[in-house]
Amino acid sequence: MNPHPTKKPPLLILHPVRIYKRTLLTVVILLFASITLSCSGSKHKIKNFVPFEYNPDLIPEQSYQYYDQKDYIEHLSFLSTAYLSTPGIETVLLPNEQNHYLQSIFTTLATNNELLLRPINGPKFFILKNYIPLYFSLPGGKIFLSLGLIQKYIRNEADLLSVLAFEFIKSYLNLYPTNIIIPKGFISTEKILALTRIPTEDKLKINNWVYFILQRSGHDPYIYLTWIQQQNKNSLEFSTVLGDIKNVTREESVYKYFIISKKLDSAKPYKIKKNSSKEFYKFINYYKTIVPI
Repeated sequence: MNPHPTKKPPLLILHPVRIYKRTLLTVVILLFASITLSCSGSKHKIKNFVPFEYNPDLIPEQSYQYYDQKDYIEHLSFLSTAYLSTPGIETVLLPNEQNHYLQSIFTTLATNNELLLRPINGPKFFILKNYIPLYFSLPGGKIFLSLGLIQKYIRNEADLLSVLAFEFIKSYLNLYPTNIIIPKGFISTEKILALTRIPTEDKLKINNWVYFILQRSGHDPYIYLTWIQQQNKNSLEFSTVLGDIKNVTREESVYKYFIISKKLDSAKPYKIKKNSSKEFYKFINYYKTIVPI
């Protein structure tokens, strides 16, 4: 037997006030830690949106949300329902033949630009009964063209390709500036254009993407320059779409310089096909029969 038995340590009895203080201190520490982590995590949400590794020099800069914040993009896409329900906003019929033609343009561009255009679903087109030249898009391939644009300013297939290529890029890469949207159940044309209008600095870079899309699809990228020039020449008519009409002059000069940098002779451009496809003329002729009331 052990002549000196080990004494058991006395039980540690905590005072209720001490227990309360320790518990409160623990809660405060955990709460502070959670706030710190949430704040540090939020920094990642304002990173530049890089949709694909195509050409890092052409990636738009700080105006766009990081892709994990898709709630805003989804909300922006749903504005199509509110817009089409707004009093005074009307659409005209898009028959199967004309829709198939527009879909075929997208298919050609997307097939030759899989790194850039990787849609889950094909586009959906809306022809607005509006005689002001309008074109814009919403996320998810929702493309809007007005009768005023089609009847007066889409002179050939090259013009239509230029408009659609730009809007396909915006729509499928979710390149839209972030704005505060207050749901009202309706939205005017002016408001939806303001929400989807690209800042000039980023638009210049997207224009360069249009160059690559057209080139890879077998089209002369010079056709996009002629489209910018047409808008510049008729800037007052296009002011609803453009916003600040002074910027289109800069667009023209910057895109010219970009073409030259790609070793294209802007003074002697590639010959543009004067005769557009039969499908194009069927499309245009169908909508030319619709006259203002």
